[in-house]
Amino acid sequence: MITLGQILWLLAAALPFFFFASLRGLNKGRWFNLSVLIVYIVAYAILSANGRYIWGNHGGHDNRAIWYAKWCGKQTVKFSGRRGSEATLLGVFFWPVATSDRIIIHKDIEDDI
Repeated sequence: MITLGQILWLLAAALPFFFFASLRGLNKGRWFNLSVLIVYIVAYAILSANGRYIWGNHGGHDNRAIWYAKWCGKQTVKFSGRRGSEATLLGVFFWPVATSDRIIIHKDIEDDI
């Protein structure tokens, strides 16, 4: 059975192909471009509604939690044994809206150790 997350991942993965293919007829396809942009933002909004903060050490005493939408980030362990976080391929695809989300809604949580 296909889950909602898999459907959203497939839509997000196919989005760049539709967007760049529609740039040729910009005047004719402006509604198509707008609809693709709306699908892109709504797909991220659904993933972000199910997201979470991931704690990590980002160098020295920089311990903080960074917001990642569902399936857009993962916890890692560095060679030094410290925990970190990094974006997945889906997170890189949603980077523009994820950055806006972190600035406007889900700000980083600083650790005051």
